[in-house]
Amino acid sequence: MRSLGYSPCEVDAVYITHSHHDHWAGVTSLAVARVEEGCRDIRIYLHKRVAEELRVMIELLPGSVNPRTDIVEEGFKVEDIRVALVEVSHTRPTYGALVEAGGSSVLYTSDTRLDERLFESLSRLSGVDVLVVEATLPSGREDVARETGHMTVGQALELISKLEPRLAIPVHLTPLSLRQLRAYRLLPRNLIIPVDGVTVTL
Repeated sequence: MRSLGYSPCEVDAVYITHSHHDHWAGVTSLAVARVEEGCRDIRIYLHKRVAEELRVMIELLPGSVNPRTDIVEEGFKVEDIRVALVEVSHTRPTYGALVEAGGSSVLYTSDTRLDERLFESLSRLSGVDVLVVEATLPSGREDVARETGHMTVGQALELISKLEPRLAIPVHLTPLSLRQLRAYRLLPRNLIIPVDGVTVTL
């Protein structure tokens, strides 16, 4: 954040999609940085099923950060930003997010396997401006992806093709899935392979 010119105090809210450590560990560092800089309170949003699993983590955040935890089921609003929760298919209760503001929309899948339930959840959301989609495993590992609640590169590209966003950004990449993406001779024109520090303005 600091290398991009942002202060921890500029973060008004955090949304945690599920209880796996790699999706909320940064909250602790953010809380410490906010204590150091004397920031005002921060709001942490979680679905009630996720909140049940992370109750102890939230209680142990640095005391002076005074996080306000908001337990939600369908969505929430931060100023003019609306966030609708989208249940996906992972190994723990997990909720992606459809973020809308200023006439633009971003759909973040979080961690999910590609199955009929996911297609059903996301089919009504076609036409989003930006799709941030997980692509954890290389193609050919669909069995592992299904067991671990993730998608392969090929499955992520399939979802991109179905939803037809203006821009697609695969995330949650491993070295193997990133290598495979970079080796594709023909990727969708609307796809960005992210690197640290990339920013997208809508």
